[in-house]
Amino acid sequence: MSDVKQKKIPLVVGILLTLLFATLWLENPQEVAHSALSGSIALHEISQKSVPYDRAIASDQPAVIEFYANWCSTCQEIAIGLRELHQQYGDRVNFVMLDIDRPEWTEQLKQYQVTGVPQIALLNSEHRVVKTLVGMIPKTVLDRILAQLISG
Repeated sequence: MSDVKQKKIPLVVGILLTLLFATLWLENPQEVAHSALSGSIALHEISQKSVPYDRAIASDQPAVIEFYANWCSTCQEIAIGLRELHQQYGDRVNFVMLDIDRPEWTEQLKQYQVTGVPQIALLNSEHRVVKTLVGMIPKTVLDRILAQLISG
């Protein structure tokens, strides 16, 4: 195959993918906007309902500490599933939300070696980190890990 043909293939594929995305966006702009808005609302809701860090660390329950940022689209995206897990496990696990943009959490950012957002630290009842997850984490994975965390 000639060099010209080899260079055109990725360009054509890129154009086709762009056209496909644009078509989907034009057909469902409310759905795309609704999804982003729902995630932002869920993120705000769970951050308001979360257990304060000091209280969670003083408790004898396991804890889930999420390091997040309001501007983080991945944080917003996983917030919907996290909100559901909070409702399911909130009586047995302390859910803590720490906004990385707030200076009062600088020490915790260092302590938990935060490298990106979202980052979730799962602490056992002795408050030792048993698992750290960074990035897009499916709800099913978190659900399984939380069930294991609770069972010891």
